[in-house]
Amino acid sequence: GRYLTGQECWTYGGNVRYSWGKSKRGLITVETGTGTEPRYHSDNYPVWLNSVQTLSGRRDYFDYFRNKKIGTSAGYNFNKIKTDVSAGINIERHTSLIKTTDYNILNRDADQRGNPAVREGRLRSAELNIKYGSSYTPFGLAGQKRAELKIEHSSPDLLSSDFSFTRYRFTIDWKFDTFLQRRLLPNSLDVRFTGGTCSGRLPVQRFGIIDGSMTGLSPFGVFKTLRDHPLEGEKYCAFFWEHNFRTVPFELVGLDWLVEKGIGIIIHGASGRTWISEKRLAELSYSPYYQDNFYNEMGISINSLFGLMRIDVTKRLDKDDVSVSFGVARFF
Repeated sequence: GRYLTGQECWTYGGNVRYSWGKSKRGLITVETGTGTEPRYHSDNYPVWLNSVQTLSGRRDYFDYFRNKKIGTSAGYNFNKIKTDVSAGINIERHTSLIKTTDYNILNRDADQRGNPAVREGRLRSAELNIKYGSSYTPFGLAGQKRAELKIEHSSPDLLSSDFSFTRYRFTIDWKFDTFLQRRLLPNSLDVRFTGGTCSGRLPVQRFGIIDGSMTGLSPFGVFKTLRDHPLEGEKYCAFFWEHNFRTVPFELVGLDWLVEKGIGIIIHGASGRTWISEKRLAELSYSPYYQDNFYNEMGISINSLFGLMRIDVTKRLDKDDVSVSFGVARFF
């Protein structure tokens, strides 16, 4: 439980999990709660990290709404094929939330934008999740080989929901060894594709996003030149790639002192966009972070500085915009 000073009310939440089966690979979860939720989900940034940003007087990365919910899901891990399958039911009540403060600990004159009004009502939905490999790890030290499909369906025929939509989200992350494969750490290519589409009328609190950088941080899988906010839309797709040459470029030019410190070079790029129909744009009560074309960028990174960090220098290809950001070093 917690007390919200801005809204002057208490909130609560809790969940119960039960593992079942001979190897405990089955899982049943029941959760309930009421409180503030981000209007869109980020794969890369937890809410606590955004709190650090807003408390320092920078732009709030998220918008918020109030949600009262209860949900249950059941799933099973098929260990031999490295796949998890789960299905569940969500029973939620959504209401808009008025911004209550612009406070920051540095007393900066920061005027955060207000929370857009959401479509209010009872959201009843069924979900299906299929995941191959491990869960996604943002700021990961190593590449991953994984894929995930999520489907959510809401209809008035399903527990009298006030919403009618189906949304599909798909993500794949894969690492390929490229050059010098006999080495303990060969050169490698990491790719990430993320996309989402929908049918019906998707509420703004279910829009998808493509992440940008936050507080100068730019993990793999975000637009590094897009500062402190994502792109959002009813539909979206993005492709990210980076090739880790490790210490090879410095070996070739004889900079052995950099090689001994393990400092390497990464080349990276990204392309993607979101879609919002013209009719829907005209109906929105706020100005979304959205552009009607593809967002493209490319850059170079110095990897393993001071052992744990990297510096990314990235150029946006359709504008004269260069960004310098930081991330966790990629080791494997």
